[in-house]
Amino acid sequence: MSPIPAPLPGLVPGDLAQLSLFADLDADQHRRLLENHRLLNLEADQRLVLEQDESQGVFLVRSGLVKVRSFDLDGQETVLALLGAGEICGEMAVLNPDGLRTADVVTLTPVRVAVLRAAPFGALLRADARLALALARLQARRLQALNQRLRLRGGDATTRLLATLVELDRKSTRLNSSHTVISYAVFCLKKK
Repeated sequence: MSPIPAPLPGLVPGDLAQLSLFADLDADQHRRLLENHRLLNLEADQRLVLEQDESQGVFLVRSGLVKVRSFDLDGQETVLALLGAGEICGEMAVLNPDGLRTADVVTLTPVRVAVLRAAPFGALLRADARLALALARLQARRLQALNQRLRLRGGDATTRLLATLVELDRKSTRLNSSHTVISYAVFCLKKK
């Protein structure tokens, strides 16, 4: 991984206020989370996080798509999540007592991320139940998505492909009608 610090303007508290995870926090808490944050630009197919590395921060995806992955004992990749703009990754290491990363995060497209330092994030997580509850809700949604992904594992290639396209479409920042078309195609395939 060779992320290059980007000469981009920094985030402001209002940027965090627009994200559901941080929406219930006040401006002072947003400012604390943003202290000494960094912005990075990465090309496609770059490792943002390596499993078992020590955590230095939480990543907020500003643009682009990343996949969270792990490998089984046979070396087979398991995609745990697809994340897009406005989503975070790396929060699990803040929750783990050892502070180690639990999966790789790899860019699928060119990506801009903000790196929020782990210490302020962890301190606020311990001090404010609103953030802890918002993070628990985020983890519940991700677990539901992972359950769906694992259920589809035994399905045929077309169903898995269409389900992945629906998920990618949901992560996309562009608005178009492809979501409706792809969702309908998946629905029809499941009826067979």
